[in-house]
Amino acid sequence: MSVSGARPSRSLPQAVALVPALTALAFLLAVTALTVSPRQAALMLVAVGLGVALYHGALGFTAHWRHWVANREGAGVRLQLWIVGLGSLAFFPLIGGWLPGFDAGGAVAPLGLPLLSGAFLFGIGMQLANGCGSGTLYTLGGGSTKMLLTLGAFIGGSLLATFHLHLWWALPQMGGVSLVRELGVPGALLAQALVIGALFALVRRLERPSRYLEAPRTTALVTGPWPPLVAASVLVGLAVVVFLLSGQPWSVTFAFALWGGKLYEALGFDLAQVPFWSAGWAQAALDETILRNATSVTDLGVIAGALLAAIAAGRFRPTLRIAPGHALAALVGGLAMGYGARLAYGCNIGAFLGGTMSGSLHGWLWLASALPGIWLGIKLRPLFGLAVEHPATD
Repeated sequence: MSVSGARPSRSLPQAVALVPALTALAFLLAVTALTVSPRQAALMLVAVGLGVALYHGALGFTAHWRHWVANREGAGVRLQLWIVGLGSLAFFPLIGGWLPGFDAGGAVAPLGLPLLSGAFLFGIGMQLANGCGSGTLYTLGGGSTKMLLTLGAFIGGSLLATFHLHLWWALPQMGGVSLVRELGVPGALLAQALVIGALFALVRRLERPSRYLEAPRTTALVTGPWPPLVAASVLVGLAVVVFLLSGQPWSVTFAFALWGGKLYEALGFDLAQVPFWSAGWAQAALDETILRNATSVTDLGVIAGALLAAIAAGRFRPTLRIAPGHALAALVGGLAMGYGARLAYGCNIGAFLGGTMSGSLHGWLWLASALPGIWLGIKLRPLFGLAVEHPATD
């Protein structure tokens, strides 16, 4: 979904579609508020804003890395560094206890072979599926029926990984490292600024001139598109609100494992003997409605927000025509992402952005491990009939 060029006019069916979409969202928000809490409903509403920002800003993290690895077009990478830097300015003080009454440690995960392997596998998968965790959600909401295949495979891969996680976690790992905990807020911010500054300068030095990710010629708040920098900044602001409401950084992929687990049990199978699901918090999530799970609520909100944004933009036109190779790539990529995300403690949102904005070294290590997978995934794309250079549709 390119952020430039002519914007299609909204037809009557598109405008009419807003009514049932808004009605369904209002109903879901009301059910969440009444059965869980108004705070949980507010979390979903904030996630709707995330979906709108992702769609109108065409924030395709997968495409950003593909353009860099394949063509050294660095605008998307620099935009992600902006997100990490801006997010760190807000997250580090919150994690450091500077807001009275707020106590949350952010996303800090162990460093080791599961993280390295999972991020590498995820890097391959997102290039084949043409979308990452958030990309799968917002392009699905925006009308991409192919992403139904990706989401189904993502859920399957996530559930499959939970059967093996106890084996992976037995491999060599060391505890998580938090810059905020080790250096304090000022020291952590300085160290983060040095890393981001060095990476920004490196990308600037190596990148080739390109018009990729240029700001659109015309913009509109409701119908879009939005300038990428504006959309990215809105995304960070809303991610901070998600952190304040839920007590955890914005994440995506645990919900997929949870949905898979619930479906598995609904079909009559038992997860009680699976070590991952026997943990208290995981078992509690299985036993409760998904509306009590913060990750599930935000995922549903992102889909709804992208749906509303696509309808408002006049671009919600689902089609069932999917090339066989593209369908196969969606399935293989979804499986790889689902399995990899469980090993790596999340995807590009929960592990990379959530980790780096929390001051955790695992976020940067996730990126370093995902890049070789991204390179391999790009090399594999032609086998499925996918172009190496592809518009930012994820």
